[in-house]
Amino acid sequence: MLERIEVIRGPGSSLYGTGAVFGVVNLVTRQGRWLDGGTARASVGSWGTGQAAMSWGRRTASGVEVLVGGSGYRSRGPDLYFPEFDDPASNNGVAEGLDEDRYARGFAKVVFGGFSVESAIQSRRKTVPTGSWGSLFGDPDNWTADAGIFGMARYDRTLPGLARLSTALSLHRYTYEGSYAYEDGLFRDGVEGRWARGSVQYDQRLGERHRLLVGVDVQRDLKAEQRALWEGEEFFQLDVAGTQWGLYLQNEINLGPDLRLGLGLRHDHYETFGGTTNPRGSLVWTPGDNSAVKLLVGTAFRAPNAYELYYDDGGESEKAAGRLDPEQFRSVEGVFEHQVHPGLRAAFSLFRMELDQLVGQVEDPADGFLVFRNIDEARTMGFEMEADYRSSGGLSARASYTFQSLEKTEEGAMFANSPRHLVQTRISVPMAGERVRASLSARRISSQTTWLEVEAPSYAVADLTLLAWIRPDRLRLEVNSRNLFDAVYGTPAGPNLDMPVVPQDRRSFSLGIRTSF
Repeated sequence: MLERIEVIRGPGSSLYGTGAVFGVVNLVTRQGRWLDGGTARASVGSWGTGQAAMSWGRRTASGVEVLVGGSGYRSRGPDLYFPEFDDPASNNGVAEGLDEDRYARGFAKVVFGGFSVESAIQSRRKTVPTGSWGSLFGDPDNWTADAGIFGMARYDRTLPGLARLSTALSLHRYTYEGSYAYEDGLFRDGVEGRWARGSVQYDQRLGERHRLLVGVDVQRDLKAEQRALWEGEEFFQLDVAGTQWGLYLQNEINLGPDLRLGLGLRHDHYETFGGTTNPRGSLVWTPGDNSAVKLLVGTAFRAPNAYELYYDDGGESEKAAGRLDPEQFRSVEGVFEHQVHPGLRAAFSLFRMELDQLVGQVEDPADGFLVFRNIDEARTMGFEMEADYRSSGGLSARASYTFQSLEKTEEGAMFANSPRHLVQTRISVPMAGERVRASLSARRISSQTTWLEVEAPSYAVADLTLLAWIRPDRLRLEVNSRNLFDAVYGTPAGPNLDMPVVPQDRRSFSLGIRTSF
């Protein structure tokens, strides 16, 4: 369903607003002409896993492009062992059949001329085997479920003078429900959000040197409800709706045939904390066809969410913060890219970021309740190296290494879940006259500090995928193995768990078939 995936590195709040902190990932969906027919895929795998998907697209004689698709997934999941619960009363720490996961989703898109309409719907239910929030370990009534739906209408028009106007209006709805079993009863909490968003963007080239982009985004929260129930009786309910808007301006300036300057600025306003302004600048030098040097500086922010601001469990353990400031991020990054020779690209980057007003949950000494506050400041520094190779014969390979040091400014301590070293590799090889393709990817992550100040050991995991075309462009067999070498590893747990590390899936296999029609 995707035409391409765009990755924009670094802070992007000067254009995209809240949350665009370390980068922006843009998923660009295809149009009907790309499929010109239908595809169907089904697979089965370890732990009773089954998955099915179907999509269809076409461009009609009148020029209307239609794309529709849907998929479903279900797995009972593996049995998991947790040493923290290893006693006979808790089934010796084994959660049997309690890692079930299932989802369903659908997508539709219609394009005609400059108009496009698209909509998506999804739902997911996941059993929780970890005894989170102090709930009973091994109880099947511990689960979470969420669902979302959105619809968007968009109009793009090219205007005289190399100008372009884009407008969009979208409606969204999201729901969440959590269930937690305790010895003396069942606790449920839930969320329902509804919001509408509108945007207008104008893109204009001014002479030979300038490209100006201006825009406005407005969001109105129609519903922002949180609720909690104990044994079916509601003891907390709050619905706080609001409006936020943003104005932005960006100018790309050609300083010469090989030098470009980018300047951006955005101001956002929220009813909860007021306004925040975030600039961004970039300087790109391309001394030749094969090299580029970039300097990127900017700021970004994350607005506190409704849970952090307002959640109150009725005087049991948590209380509402009432007011929080946005988290703030300032960064500078230098990048060097070079095409070593046709097919081989290399890149090196250095980065530094300062993080202020980070939101965390602490205990209020006045009453002993947990409450969210702006409590942390931090800095991160590091570098990244990567190389990408693609041969004319279809072989491709990629390797990267990242080093980072993320520390609290006052204490000099590492943050939880922030590894210093990350190594990733991937190689994809065609075989049997390109009728078979084998792809192996691997990653190694260094040890990490957990919130319980226990070290989570380093680990390495590899995945293997085999694709075999039985009939070219029509019928394909897919074989996958996740965690190919059966590594035993875990990832740092959050403060809602009584364990430092959550064990991850061992080796699994799946077999699938894909056909086009």
